[in-house]
Amino acid sequence: MPQLDLAWFFFNFLIAWILVLLVLLSVSNQVWKGQINEGHTTPNTNTETTQWRW
Repeated sequence: MPQLDLAWFFFNFLIAWILVLLVLLSVSNQVWKGQINEGHTTPNTNTETTQWRW
């Protein structure tokens, strides 16, 4: 029984981490879109973001 509880704990832990990573990815993606949209008006930030991205 203790082994089953440990496996269940790791399973929940893994799902929680995946949810956190998905939220972080969506937030960073929105920040990226904002930076790229701002970059069209100012060419300096646009070159910085494209260089960092590639």
